[in-house]
Amino acid sequence: MKTRSTILGGTTVLGLMLITATVFAQDTSPRTSFEGILHVRYQTVDEVQFLEMSVKRERIRIDAAMAEPGGTFFIVDYQAKKRYVILPYREQYIELPATALREDPRQLKEPVNFTKADASDEVAGYPCDQLLVNTDAGELTIWATTKFGTSGTLSTSIASMLAEPSPWEKEMIRFGYFPLKVVLDDGSGDLRTVFEATSIDKKALGEARFMVPTGYEKTTVEALTPKTAPQKKKGR
Repeated sequence: MKTRSTILGGTTVLGLMLITATVFAQDTSPRTSFEGILHVRYQTVDEVQFLEMSVKRERIRIDAAMAEPGGTFFIVDYQAKKRYVILPYREQYIELPATALREDPRQLKEPVNFTKADASDEVAGYPCDQLLVNTDAGELTIWATTKFGTSGTLSTSIASMLAEPSPWEKEMIRFGYFPLKVVLDDGSGDLRTVFEATSIDKKALGEARFMVPTGYEKTTVEALTPKTAPQKKKGR
């Protein structure tokens, strides 16, 4: 199994399956806002990536842990209701809307697209509920917390940023869950951990980390997609 130092890879089954599973805190009590860095192990079908997720007041920055300078990174900003793909090597960025937002927990009803199990556990020092989700790829068991008081995400590629979240993902956002560990049972008999926060460092982070760098030009996915020249008609 190989590792990668980039988060801008091709579309994978798990990449699409875990599209923008962003979440907000649910507690009606005053929220404590986590600030710091999550160290994450993210596994797809044929590779493992190590990510660093910087979190500060409903904003996240996602970097490949072993990325070289100039590598692509993401920013999810729920204050501005925007997501950004930052392309330092081009000095450009792509701006996208936040497709799911937090709701008032007093207005929420019982979930219909995922099941909350009776079991609970702790991941990287944070108490988590156990959530069960049936997908086309198999059953996901997700350990998620509501103790961050801020948002989270499982998106690690442009494909997952662009795609529409599934109903269960949107519902998890509404109910305020921040996934810290995801395990897939695809029916093969082997359980595979596809996402796990291996450690969490609480620390103060600068504002500039969560901002589009000054001077970067706004672009679009269409502008970055190579255009295929039309084929010439053959003469008779």
